[in-house]
Amino acid sequence: MDRWLTFFSGSVAGGVVVWLAMKLFEHRLAKDLSASDRKANAAIEFRTKINGVMATLPDQSKRWHSNNQTIRAIANFIQITDLAVNNFATFLSQSTRGRFTQKWEETKEHCNGELPRALNSGDQERANTAKIVFIKHVHDLLSFADET
Repeated sequence: MDRWLTFFSGSVAGGVVVWLAMKLFEHRLAKDLSASDRKANAAIEFRTKINGVMATLPDQSKRWHSNNQTIRAIANFIQITDLAVNNFATFLSQSTRGRFTQKWEETKEHCNGELPRALNSGDQERANTAKIVFIKHVHDLLSFADET
């Protein structure tokens, strides 16, 4: 009888250990999936914000001029994108976050420097080049969201 009791209690203890291990595995898997889902949602939100603010800029197929509408739209782009970058960066790995924030700093520098100077210069070729570089910067930023 004692042998059966020992066998039974050992089996129950072993079963409990296996059950706990399975529950721990399920919990870790669910946690990993939810982190992945949060990252994917953050990428969608980032793309949505950037595309939304890009819609407020003058038509990309036309010439951009230095006028109040364009200047305000660029300032608005910087403000909204800065928030979107900060929110999305938290979901990136440390190495990717570094490249992402570096690209944002380059974009912001272009928006505050060469882009307005080129638009104010009166030189349509220079203004068009600055606009193309700006759009390239935006596509580069969006590519980080496409990687997720």
